[in-house]
Amino acid sequence: MSQINSIIADLYNSVSGITNRPTKATVISKDLTGVNLQFGQQPSLIRNVEVIGGIDSVAVGDEVTLIYKDDRPVVISSEASGVVSEETLVKYPADLRMTLASGDPESITSSGSTIYVNPYKGDRISLFVGQWKEFTLPVLPLSASGLGQNAVADAFVNAKSGSPQASYLAWASQTARATGLVWKNGVPVLATDPAYRYIGTFMTGTAGVVDFWYQRRNIWNMYNQISRPLAVPCAGGYHSYNSTVPRSWGNNGANYCTFVIGFYRELIPTVHGLQYASTTTGGLAATVAICINSLTPFAYARVYDTLWHEAHTEAIAGFNPGYNYLYVSEQTVNASTICYFNDAMLNCDFWC
Repeated sequence: MSQINSIIADLYNSVSGITNRPTKATVISKDLTGVNLQFGQQPSLIRNVEVIGGIDSVAVGDEVTLIYKDDRPVVISSEASGVVSEETLVKYPADLRMTLASGDPESITSSGSTIYVNPYKGDRISLFVGQWKEFTLPVLPLSASGLGQNAVADAFVNAKSGSPQASYLAWASQTARATGLVWKNGVPVLATDPAYRYIGTFMTGTAGVVDFWYQRRNIWNMYNQISRPLAVPCAGGYHSYNSTVPRSWGNNGANYCTFVIGFYRELIPTVHGLQYASTTTGGLAATVAICINSLTPFAYARVYDTLWHEAHTEAIAGFNPGYNYLYVSEQTVNASTICYFNDAMLNCDFWC
């Protein structure tokens, strides 16, 4: 059992104030709706439990960790959470990070057609060549020129030619892999060939070009992640709006950010908006919201006042692998009342 997952479980359960509930269990069966678990010396059952990362990420007989959300149990396993344990990395190191600059594993270069797999805090990588073998890792170039617009791909390192080389495999869509990953000795590899060690996921913007800046975090590293800001400094300026239909802040379609991830992750986006309502009659209000993968508000803040106020809201949100985006939206509680908006900002810590 991964020590990291046990820590995650302890944190979730302590925050939730949950005590005397199982945090470890064994999968005894599964179906399309969830898994059935057994725990305790006197076997007890929990039925139809959700699995973070998808039902295919666990198998009958697996020992899994349980966390509790909204007072309900949820399964999280090493495979589902996409966490390689520290113990595994000692045996099978991956001293690397992908960036858009050769020789700079912490680069913040904003755009490029070539990704570089750079050594980071060492120069070792273990690759499967019939058995695990450790190699010295040079800088490996990985051209994205063969990918079309807005294409998601997984990045791999293999040593089938005798030395490490980088390659990619495009996804079937922006949210679904063409070929899945499996875990070999605790390390994610390509399902059809364990020689290909998975190292992360990336996405193009225009054809053959990968973006990496605060509104486009389109490289996600499996190993040695660093926190980078994910932000939307909203354009639009001072403006008014009077509709209950949410729209992009300032009616500007550029007020969003994109990111790509290789495994399920939770983020905590925060948004601030400066706004006021022309009248407070009937509890009318101006609303700023965080929208996740659509223009439907996920979390919002309202100002019930005729004076300028900064509205603020944040949310814990889960995101599935692949392409994701966050919008800043605005709307009013009553369509007949004009509300006024000015500056807004969405920001989030993004580990990549």
